[in-house]
Amino acid sequence: MAIRNLAQIRCQAESMAVVTDHGHIMTEQRRIPASEFKAKCLKLMDEVRDTGEALIITKHGKPVTRLAPVDMKPPSQFGSMKGSVTILGDIVEPVETGWADAIRHWDELHEKPPADDQK
Repeated sequence: MAIRNLAQIRCQAESMAVVTDHGHIMTEQRRIPASEFKAKCLKLMDEVRDTGEALIITKHGKPVTRLAPVDMKPPSQFGSMKGSVTILGDIVEPVETGWADAIRHWDELHEKPPADDQK
């Protein structure tokens, strides 16, 4: 597909997404020229608040500042690791390695040498 003009490039850049090796989708933040931001400032502020997505404001195509929503409450940590752990085998059954042997070996390593009785 050939890109014919700057509008097509901007449209493609606004919809770009990157998929990380963990399967998370990261979209590139939307960029807007300062002149357009100035004309639509209040509308864009409401949009950022409602969508939760930040906006990068540019001057001459270079990023100058970022408009981002204020986090009123921190995200919950409950469930944040969901789906990231895989259980292999039975987690209730005792481990088949000899714990008694491991404890005995530990005690042998940390045994105090017998004191010499000097009279």
